[in-house]
Amino acid sequence: MEENFTDKGHSLENENIIKNTFSDAQDLSGVIKFKPEITYNTSRTTKTGKKAPDGIELRFGSVRPTAELREKLKAQGFQFSEKQIIWYALDNSKSRELVEYLENNEIEADDNKYEKRHLWAKVGSMDFYNKLTNFTEFMVSGTPPQFYRNKKQLESKTNVKTAIYSDHLKFKKFYNKIVGDDEQESGDDNEEESEKENENEDNDQEEETSTGKPNLPLAEKLKELADGLQKFIDAKLNSATSRQRPTAKRLRVASAMRQDGYYLQNIQKVLYALSKAQLAGKINAFSFLKNIRSKSQVELINKFTDAFGKKHEDHYLQSVLDHKKSEFSVLGIKSIYDWSVANGQRFELLALFSDRATQQQTEQQRKIEELEIEIKSKKIEGFFPTPKKLIAELLSIAEIKKGDKILEPSAGKGDILDAIQERYQDTVRLTACEINYSLRELLKLKGYELIGTNFLEVDRIFDKIIMNPPFEKGQDIDHVLHALTLLNKGGRVVAVMSEGVFFRSFKKEKEFRNLLFHKNAFISEKITGAFKDAFNQTGITVRIVAINQDGSLPDLEDSYEINDDEQAQDYEESEDEHLELQALAELELLKMELELKQKKQHLNGLGEIYENTIYPAVWNIH
Repeated sequence: MEENFTDKGHSLENENIIKNTFSDAQDLSGVIKFKPEITYNTSRTTKTGKKAPDGIELRFGSVRPTAELREKLKAQGFQFSEKQIIWYALDNSKSRELVEYLENNEIEADDNKYEKRHLWAKVGSMDFYNKLTNFTEFMVSGTPPQFYRNKKQLESKTNVKTAIYSDHLKFKKFYNKIVGDDEQESGDDNEEESEKENENEDNDQEEETSTGKPNLPLAEKLKELADGLQKFIDAKLNSATSRQRPTAKRLRVASAMRQDGYYLQNIQKVLYALSKAQLAGKINAFSFLKNIRSKSQVELINKFTDAFGKKHEDHYLQSVLDHKKSEFSVLGIKSIYDWSVANGQRFELLALFSDRATQQQTEQQRKIEELEIEIKSKKIEGFFPTPKKLIAELLSIAEIKKGDKILEPSAGKGDILDAIQERYQDTVRLTACEINYSLRELLKLKGYELIGTNFLEVDRIFDKIIMNPPFEKGQDIDHVLHALTLLNKGGRVVAVMSEGVFFRSFKKEKEFRNLLFHKNAFISEKITGAFKDAFNQTGITVRIVAINQDGSLPDLEDSYEINDDEQAQDYEESEDEHLELQALAELELLKMELELKQKKQHLNGLGEIYENTIYPAVWNIH
């Protein structure tokens, strides 16, 4: 066989290389002697139907070529098709050399069973990125992460250089694992190549983790700066405007103020993380952040993300860099690349020195607040959230006990459940029923268990059902009657009901009043103006009804009574609060107009960032 091989014009040197490739024993538990199936494909055509060059196909069936053979296959021009599970190459002298040897000799193959797995590996440089195929899958890390099927999709949506420099770009790297073995057996040579390509960057990161001495005075200063932002954040996130009856203008103003609050929150997070890094003596790991001494410097670093998605992203970044050259130089930032690295260090700093649970909770709260604003701008039929004062009265009558299973039907935004959660924490189990999709999504974000969409079809048992049902067409009667069928032994229904239930002479209302009498229900005095300053205003008069499951008289220790004097006092207090909120809201609007005027003064350049800035500086580039 060997004579035939050399007789075909192949050099003795090449023969020895190929023989040596397969002669060494493989240190694999599943090595067998094997001959692959060889096919000479002479019927290849192009997409236009023309004759294509002949090819050679190798099939290894259920076994896997050894690492040495895979290396040789690649060297001889073969590629592997994941889809067809074949090795293929053009039929030429180079590929024939290997194939003719394989035709006449058994080679060693690995018959272990493998499963393909993957991990997300960092793209360390543009050179490495360029070596990846066009069909590589990518992920840009963030909250939430963004996924791309190929290079074309990635490049149309993302600045690749920026994503690489900020350590956000990762690619899907596959490896093979022996079935039933805990050790990972990787046959993907790209894995080894990627690790070598990124080796220098990994070494740099290891060097940067060197520790220094804690800087206690600076740590304290940075913490004080972060603490000092809290009052401004609170004023923005819980503005007087947001607490007034929503109108289109008020919603716009409140939304803008909330965005300002989030902006300041992002600065505060970095300041707290910097303080912790200084206190731990770990700040030297962040070369572009270690010289930060003020809020405005943090704001400079944060501004990098403002460019994401802009039409002229690079131009924007360069313009900011040019206008703030001296401020950037203090931090050691001299180029867009330096700035992108600094931004990446910011994310790393937050990952290491921020309370992850607190951060997730903040993000969750932000989503809740944004969805609530969106809901306020919609017209939802029959949606009248329960005012806080009315909720307090409902809870005082409900007499909630530890371990109670509580349902709020037609829950809306979940205001009643929110009040229960705040007062009783996790000592009770809270469930909501709501038909509107947006309101259901809000309730999910708040973490409440959802049961059904139509309360009249709910059939689970509860200890307490506390409700503000719809009033249209006597629905409040239907809902209260159904609630009574869902009570556990010793349970109680507490409901807000329209005044019409107690004076209308229709059969339905008469029968319900008779039921209340025989059930020894508690019925409050008339409550006027309860929804006067609510989310959705209505002048309807209501009463509170409490009914025990066993028909016993509700034993309310703090007897609930409403008299004219109390109502008058409540009305006066409500008027005072309303006037105070109105004054604060007008003051907020004046401040915003002043801020907007200051921003417009810099329309031809970049707005200044002052040390005492309490609102986002808007940099307009024209």
